[in-house]
Amino acid sequence: MEIQISRQAVCAADDQCGPFDMIVQIDPSGSIQELIETLERTNFLQFSSSHTSIIGVSDDTPVVRVHSRFFSQKQNEYFAPATSPVSEVVKNGHLHFKFQYGPSP
Repeated sequence: MEIQISRQAVCAADDQCGPFDMIVQIDPSGSIQELIETLERTNFLQFSSSHTSIIGVSDDTPVVRVHSRFFSQKQNEYFAPATSPVSEVVKNGHLHFKFQYGPSP
């Protein structure tokens, strides 16, 4: 299964560097946790001292909050069970990461 991943820029310099989109291949029965672990190994998601976590949403539904390993010791937070199949959680094959201000979804 091909999943399109996109992300918001962490700062103005990041706006110039990108990239902001990538494709990840994963077995449709693979879990959302497996997808996030694969994504984390790529270092695609960017963080800063003021932006230490980012929310992954699919079809406007929060799926996961990923925490920076450099700035935080917190574990990722899954809003659906981490073992849920990607095919059930990621709608339309797209997962977008954006910074959220305020309380968790």
